[in-house]
Amino acid sequence: MFDYNRGYSDDIESSGVMDIFRLPKFVYYFYRSQREPNINELEFYRPFVFIASFWNKNSKRFIKVFSNCDSVKLKLNNKEIKKFHFEEGFSENLEHPPYIFELEKFVPGRLEAIGYINGSEVAKHLVVTPGHPQFIDIVIDFSGRKPDGRNKDILFIHAVVKDRNGMALPDYSKPVRFEVIGSGQLIGKNPINAEAGIATILLEVTTIEGNLTLRAESGKLKGEIILGENFGIVK
Repeated sequence: MFDYNRGYSDDIESSGVMDIFRLPKFVYYFYRSQREPNINELEFYRPFVFIASFWNKNSKRFIKVFSNCDSVKLKLNNKEIKKFHFEEGFSENLEHPPYIFELEKFVPGRLEAIGYINGSEVAKHLVVTPGHPQFIDIVIDFSGRKPDGRNKDILFIHAVVKDRNGMALPDYSKPVRFEVIGSGQLIGKNPINAEAGIATILLEVTTIEGNLTLRAESGKLKGEIILGENFGIVK
């Protein structure tokens, strides 16, 4: 399911649906789209739609969209893209084959996908062409369960480089340096180059005495987050 270190070789086995830092790849959303939708279930099973594109200057004009809905519309800057087909080949026998929308050319702006079931709108996904880097957003992956404060735990810390509108910058690959102040220890290469606009490091922690501050810096870009004693976000 995840990419992993081979052990016998320096390179990473990259056949997972998530990378080695547990961040989902586009293919993760393809597999999710093959689940039948149920609005009363956990998020993974609910109706959803996903645009498999960063929609930047390097994007292809054929946009792939994954969804478990009955039908999907795609809009570019509020104008509906009429021309589409279902992915051919192995997708022909799928209950929810990927949609392939055809655009004339790249135009910066907003790509919005809307999913429908029985004619009603049930899901949306928005991708906006990213601008210039403005700040670093630090995200802590608790994986649905915070540390209990008694046993040693390891958390993934993601530093996401974003523009002024809060969109991640997939082309950003410069080094990011992490710093921890308080009762925690960073594990991993530091600084580490961002990949698709995200740099990740591990934080080893048991309890937090007072506050714990995490900082990330890349050139003039900075980010900070403060955790309280119960691992709640103070700032």
